[in-house]
Amino acid sequence: MLSPEVGIVRLILHQAKDLDTSKVFSNDINPFAKIFVGNNAQPVSQSVRAKHTTQPVWECASEFLCSDRSSSVITIKVIDDRDFLKDPVVGYLSVRLDDLLEA
Repeated sequence: MLSPEVGIVRLILHQAKDLDTSKVFSNDINPFAKIFVGNNAQPVSQSVRAKHTTQPVWECASEFLCSDRSSSVITIKVIDDRDFLKDPVVGYLSVRLDDLLEA
């Protein structure tokens, strides 16, 4: 039996707005999101790539096991995916899982 602090989390990533295009050459970006939990260097999930928009809508769901809900931090990095650039981060969010669940 899992303790109340351990469980499966279902996260739905709806959209991003007003992405930071100051790091890219144009406003014509292909954004996608990577979702990280804690200090993990590998993402637990990643969205599909939206094409030519600074207002992407993904509506993608991901599920992952969380071993300690009270101390876990969810980080979402929105990245521009184009072949000629180094995939700059155009959006960033970091929030404690407990705060997210309370909201």
